[in-house]
Amino acid sequence: MPNWCENVLTFEGSSSDVYRFVLRSKGINPQFLCNTTQQYMWSTVPEEEIKSLINTFNPNCGSSTDFSFHSFVPVPPEVQRAPYDSNSAKVVAAVIEDQAHVSPEGGYAWQTTNWGTKWGVDLAHAVSYVGEDPTSEYLDSSKGPITSVKFYFDSAWGPPVPVVRAISEAFPDAGVTLEYEERGMWFAGRLIVESGEVIEDVSFEPEPYEDEDEYESREDSP
Repeated sequence: MPNWCENVLTFEGSSSDVYRFVLRSKGINPQFLCNTTQQYMWSTVPEEEIKSLINTFNPNCGSSTDFSFHSFVPVPPEVQRAPYDSNSAKVVAAVIEDQAHVSPEGGYAWQTTNWGTKWGVDLAHAVSYVGEDPTSEYLDSSKGPITSVKFYFDSAWGPPVPVVRAISEAFPDAGVTLEYEERGMWFAGRLIVESGEVIEDVSFEPEPYEDEDEYESREDSP
């Protein structure tokens, strides 16, 4: 299992930008095959069976999530067509012999490079705000237009910095802030991006927990 990096992403902008961001964030965590639960030892699978499996490629294959990195930095089809494990991807790509159709890189390696984290995530918690005030229900605009949302989530090994930059490029009139900490390797930081340009990028050590009760409270919080 990875070390989990705790993240808080804040998106601030016009009400229309906030709603467009929330809608676009919904998507999938891509995976190779959706039509089977079988685990393959790819080096033992006949070539014709491998080719048949590749032909079942579905670009919408994956688990649904309210915050999809794939929605902002899409995994290319040639990566999705192969197993996500790099060793297995190389076996399959050698059979297909066309890297424009099937990449030997492997989805996990591609995601680590292009998302900053190995896996996609399920959104743990979301809060919406009217000005400085959190709404009683998520996206409840009864007391005014929603001006910001915060997404709380964990990512594998590190923060999804390239995704944050892509979000900012997609919504140039909004402000995007990512605050993160990873206590296994003991690092933390804050990234502020506007119009795809980094305004602030600082690293620091996490604040130590004062006692075990505080640690358990943080573990249970979103």
